[in-house]
Amino acid sequence: MSKDYMPSTEEGFFEWQANFTKKVTDNLAAWNIPPTATEALAKAKGIYDPAYDAANLGKKSTRTPQQTQDKNDATAAYQKAIRKFVRQWLAFNDAITNGQKLALGIRVTDVVRTASGTPESIPDHFCEPVNGSRIKVTVKQQPDEDGSSKRGKPDDASAFDLAVWVGPGAPASADDCLDKRRFTRSPVTIDFDYADAGKTVNFFARWVGKNSQLGRWNRAIEEVIPK
Repeated sequence: MSKDYMPSTEEGFFEWQANFTKKVTDNLAAWNIPPTATEALAKAKGIYDPAYDAANLGKKSTRTPQQTQDKNDATAAYQKAIRKFVRQWLAFNDAITNGQKLALGIRVTDVVRTASGTPESIPDHFCEPVNGSRIKVTVKQQPDEDGSSKRGKPDDASAFDLAVWVGPGAPASADDCLDKRRFTRSPVTIDFDYADAGKTVNFFARWVGKNSQLGRWNRAIEEVIPK
């Protein structure tokens, strides 16, 4: 599979997204994905489909410059929504097999632990509520023996994972969280639905090695989603 799992051609992406959305819709329950998680995808697709129909390459003789621009903008927004959905609900979802990921047309994420290069330390993290139902999460190294704190990732890490649990009944282990997201820089700002304002949210964090080796999860910290 190419470096980018989405086809680069207009026609190729149209066929790819049709397969992707059908398989996601058909398997929401089996993959433990709440129906509300697809709302942003459905909204973006609802704009993309008519824009593509009006100005795809087959409509060269009839499409207007404005229709072409609308199609390009809708495609970019739709692809952004798909990438976010893949990171949040598919890439680290243990209910989805590697074969199903390949059938979806997305990259299979290497989550196999190896003895060499696995991050040894456990990260610290803290939260800061931000207006608009957002929370800024900072992940950094734990303090040294002298109490001094180091920002950024340790030498054996190239990224970090956040596991997110919204609402009561947070699990003791981040492995039970379906919502896992990977980042290369800290801090990051996590957006939540406005309807979830006032709910508690738990965050777990772990370092990710340079060859995708997974470190140990830290203890969860709890915050309240702001309005």
